[in-house]
Amino acid sequence: IRNTGILGILISSGWSHGVVGCDIYDTGEGGIKLTGGVVEKLIPGCHYVENNHIYRFNRFSFGGGKFAISMFDGTGNRAAHNLIYDAPYLAVAFSGNDNIIEYNEIYDVMHEAQDGGAVYNHNGQAYLRGRGNVMRYNFIHHISTHTSPTRPSLAAGITIDGFNGGMTMEGNVFYRNAPAIFTHGPDTRIENNFFIENAQGIAMGR
Repeated sequence: IRNTGILGILISSGWSHGVVGCDIYDTGEGGIKLTGGVVEKLIPGCHYVENNHIYRFNRFSFGGGKFAISMFDGTGNRAAHNLIYDAPYLAVAFSGNDNIIEYNEIYDVMHEAQDGGAVYNHNGQAYLRGRGNVMRYNFIHHISTHTSPTRPSLAAGITIDGFNGGMTMEGNVFYRNAPAIFTHGPDTRIENNFFIENAQGIAMGR
């Protein structure tokens, strides 16, 4: 899928849909967007995005929800074994509960952004709602910082935003990020990760 004006693939609600083995590039506004599951009852959507090659997915839009993989407003979905690179903003963004982000390689994204992460979580004003999400065994590297005279950079490998907690980050490899992880909120586990030549390993806010 290439040279689209907007998204490459949209999955809206439903159950157990998969996007597997696709090359998606030179799209106008994002790669794959999916929603699924019932957050209020923690019923999983069971959508999966696996083994895709996604790059240059922001020809017309440099932010505003246009990511390689967007999994907002759902629960129980999975992104695994994807290769994502060459974008000005976020690579994988998600909200809700019990989502799994695993075995992905992500690099050279966030190169025109000051705030966010290669993998990014935010639940809006629903603080503490993002429990049960797991980010494991990903290789995230070469996420650079960008400063300005008025604002420091908040770009990171993984960013947990909006005072969310109850998540797990384990077995990831972070190489040359700044910082590798930015998080705040209670009950988050950061275990058995590798931090190699990052400007900062873990930055924890309030």
